[in-house]
This record gives sequence, C-alpha cells and structure tokens, in this order.
Amino acid sequence: MTRISPRNHRQDTEQEIRRLQARLDAAERDLASARKSLQLAGSDALSNDEALRRMAERRAILYRASNEINASLNSEEVYVAIYHAVEQVMPCEDFVLSLYSDEKNLIIGKFLVENGKIIQAFSYIADHGLAVMLCTA
Repeated sequence: MTRISPRNHRQDTEQEIRRLQARLDAAERDLASARKSLQLAGSDALSNDEALRRMAERRAILYRASNEINASLNSEEVYVAIYHAVEQVMPCEDFVLSLYSDEKNLIIGKFLVENGKIIQAFSYIADHGLAVMLCTA
C-alpha cells in the first residue's frame, strides 16, 4: 500500500489547481473570441442590411427621377429633376450640367446651382478647368 504524505498531496493539489486554472483561462479566451466573432457577425449583418437599405433608397430616387424626366419635354424641368435626384444621393451645394461642343471647342452651360441656388448658366472656351479634362479625356 502506498502512503500519501501530506506534502505530496498538497503539491498534487496545487498542480491540479494550476492545470484547472490554465484550462479556465483558455476557456475564457475561447469564450471572449466567440463573443467577438458573434458581435462581428452581427455588425456585418447590420452593415449588410444598411447597405441594402441605402441601395434600395438610391434605386427609388433614380426611379422617381426617371419618371420626372420622362414626364417632361421641358429641358429646364429635366435639369431640375436630375439635380434633385443627385442632391438626394450626395451633398451638392454646387451643381453644373454642361455640354461640350467639339466643333466650337466650347463648354456650353445648361444648368447651374451655386450655394444651393439656381443661377444663370454660362458657356466658355474649353481651354481650362475640370470640365475640359472630363470632356476631352
């Protein structure tokens, strides 16, 4: 018969406590990792829902704008409808609709909004500015 001394029993108990503590620490880390994964999955689901909602809103805006554009042959009404559609999707205190005449090398202003107010559009020679880079690229 093996006799267990109080000293060996105490050491075995302390070792067992350390092993159990290490297992508990690992389980806590696993639990924290699982919680984080669930939170990320939840936030991804929310992000996907938000992205879908925004896409649906943008499509509705485009649909309404296309209906307004198709309902009118008046170019000014068409320009206003385009402006309002863009305004709902992104900030646009300043907005320009222009045409480019290759024959005359001219940027022909059709509709202009500055600081949220519709103002008289103007034309200019296509020799400078962003419009020139866009039209002649």
